Amino acid sequence: MSYTKFNELLTDNKIAKVKISDSSLVGELKESVNLGPEGSQRPYKNIKVNIGSYDQTFINEMLDKDIEVNFETEKTWVNMLISTLPWIFFIGKENRCMKQLFGDTS
Repeated sequence: MSYTKFNELLTDNKIAKVKISDSSLVGELKESVNLGPEGSQRPYKNIKVNIGSYDQTFINEMLDKDIEVNFETEKTWVNMLISTLPWIFFIGKENRCMKQLFGDTS
């Protein structure tokens, strides 16, 4: 869905709740809305839109309309790898220091 259409639904107060994850937003509408190209519209109850970066004003606008807002951080293998790299580095450095301190017995 386009951001323009999402903003129109937001202005018309047709959104019940949203879940924001990184730069995307998944929302549940209060009632089904016909969306799509002219002549082939279908009813939708859920929406997904790429919102890019957002600020507190964007969140406040939804909260002012009594929209339930939830945040979810994406857990990808890249995020998990990045979070473990400092530990891997620390353990490797500690191991090297111990070998230098006590001598390499292997």
